[in-house]
Amino acid sequence: MFAVKLDFTDGTSKFLDDVHVHGISDGLLLLASGQPGAGLDADVVETVALDSLRRVESCERSLRDPDGPSTVRF
Repeated sequence: MFAVKLDFTDGTSKFLDDVHVHGISDGLLLLASGQPGAGLDADVVETVALDSLRRVESCERSLRDPDGPSTVRF
């Protein structure tokens, strides 16, 4: 499963599961559901103003880790 971590300029962070960075349009970061590669058929589920972001990281998330809780690989 793909995920995105957003770090905002105000010092807060937000972690979104099952989304990927789809692109940028009109000063907005577009986040789409599912895995990358859907192209024009992607379902954009959230937009975030670029000027409110400090950093964006994509990662893969493992929901079942035999050694403990969910893990995130950046």
